[in-house]
Amino acid sequence: MINGHRGQTILSLAVLFMGFGELTARADSVASKPAAPPVSIQLSTSMDSTGSDVQETALGDLMADAVFETGGVDAAFVSADELVPLKLDSGKHSIGDFLNVLRNRGDSSNRIVVLTLTGEQIVAAANRSVSRIPLPFDGYLQISHMQIHYKANEPVAVRVASVEIGGSPVDLKRTYQIATTRPLANGSFGYFRVWDDKAVTKDTGVGIADCLTAYLNAHRSLNDFGTARISKE
Repeated sequence: MINGHRGQTILSLAVLFMGFGELTARADSVASKPAAPPVSIQLSTSMDSTGSDVQETALGDLMADAVFETGGVDAAFVSADELVPLKLDSGKHSIGDFLNVLRNRGDSSNRIVVLTLTGEQIVAAANRSVSRIPLPFDGYLQISHMQIHYKANEPVAVRVASVEIGGSPVDLKRTYQIATTRPLANGSFGYFRVWDDKAVTKDTGVGIADCLTAYLNAHRSLNDFGTARISKE
């Protein structure tokens, strides 16, 4: 009986070591596979977000374009408050370098949502955006698939001379789908005077950092944005 137990014990140990050897071999195989290279974004020119609270910026355009693509909409805008001053020189950058521009990158509640707004509301939002020029304003809008032309010396309520979406003048009576961030959709920086919470017709569920990450993964070579979406006389 003792010899039987010993034989059984030896057999069990052999099976155990064989299993351990197999696991070790699998681990070695996984470890030997080269790690995927980090994603690299190529900039043909420098991009900056400094002054996004008083003027259009290249990184502001980039963020607005990312929100536009996430929303699948007619146009998009992002408040300057979402961005911190950052300059990226031309050359290669990691996605993390770009994410540093986001003030609230770790806020999971700051998702991309869609507003349904009339053309009249969009013009009112544009007027509010430039209402404090030349003073900085955290509610200044960085925009995508929109053009705003304004006259800095006109009264605030009629400062905006024209707004275009998709290359056509805004129809004041038509409704448009506009993507933005949750805080702005909630009416921050006085935009509650332009729309209320009923204007929010979709929550994409995509956080602001994931939004920018997805955009950069899809656009790994970025050219000069030109910063010609907002112009003044």
